[in-house]
Amino acid sequence: MSTIEAATFEQRLQQAARFKAKYQNAVPVVIQSDARSSLPKTIHNSLFVVQKSLSAGELLGLIRKKTSLPKSQAIAMFVGHRIMVTNDITLCELYERYSNEDGFLYILCKDEEVYGN
Repeated sequence: MSTIEAATFEQRLQQAARFKAKYQNAVPVVIQSDARSSLPKTIHNSLFVVQKSLSAGELLGLIRKKTSLPKSQAIAMFVGHRIMVTNDITLCELYERYSNEDGFLYILCKDEEVYGN
């Protein structure tokens, strides 16, 4: 069980507030993976504190690097479990529109084979 899953709503709210106070140019992001995904389970509920100016595409590059996925695997990101994230939107924009009541932005990642082998 991850720290995020183990924390109560109030604890997550306080943690997000601490991150935002300490890192004023960054937003707290929790990356989640789909249960059917072949993404490594270590990425599920990973906490990132990322610069507001970072684009979703740049965050995707960080996730790809952390998971060591082959280039034939595509990763799609969703907020609200159904809204697909475009690569050009900034994390600041995503956070303003879709952050959770607890102060974190939750992004669901799903992988998909796109090029074959």
